[in-house]
Amino acid sequence: DDVQGRTKMYKNIVDGEHEMDAGMPESFNVLVKEIRSLGINIELETD
Repeated sequence: DDVQGRTKMYKNIVDGEHEMDAGMPESFNVLVKEIRSLGINIELETD
């Protein structure tokens, strides 16, 4: 669950702003940590 993203989206809706930026879901962060715990080095690239 992207708590920060959800909070920001709610604030934007209340403020009447319609620009939304998606964040990284927490479930994906958990997946990356599980992969790293297997000894696999994984790095993420962002734009």
